[in-house]
Amino acid sequence: MCFVSCPVCPDTLKIPVYADLAKGVSGSCSLCGSIISLRKVDSKLYISAYLTNPIRIVSDNNKSNIAITYAEIALLYRMMNLFNEAIAALDEAKKIIKELIEKDPTNNEYLSNLSLINFRRSEIYHAQGNKIKAREGYKECISLDEKLKDKDGAKICKELLQKI
Repeated sequence: MCFVSCPVCPDTLKIPVYADLAKGVSGSCSLCGSIISLRKVDSKLYISAYLTNPIRIVSDNNKSNIAITYAEIALLYRMMNLFNEAIAALDEAKKIIKELIEKDPTNNEYLSNLSLINFRRSEIYHAQGNKIKAREGYKECISLDEKLKDKDGAKICKELLQKI
């Protein structure tokens, strides 16, 4: 047996020694499903891999977009008076944004997204009559908006806070 590592993932393929590498040998990776081909030409061994399934790479920018999508879905739920579903979507959005903020606490885009998520949560709590949670959320928004120097956002939150 000879062993060949999959070029895509950490799996190792076992190739029988008696295989005729000059003609070429193919195998399938048990972890990622890629097709791996081996062929010996002169004294060189050529290895190629073909992915049968796409690899998903989720960058921080993609994660931020996913969080905003959850926030937009929450807005649609709120418009349909599906408050529990809206809060659940905002919880997912907040979890993603908090994870990104841990990595990069000075990123204004992430902080702005967190402010938006807190604002939407506060609106829902306000609409439900949950004054305590609405106040807490609006105060968090004001704090974030002042940190971001977003005077308009802070002003709107202060006005809504006074109405509670």
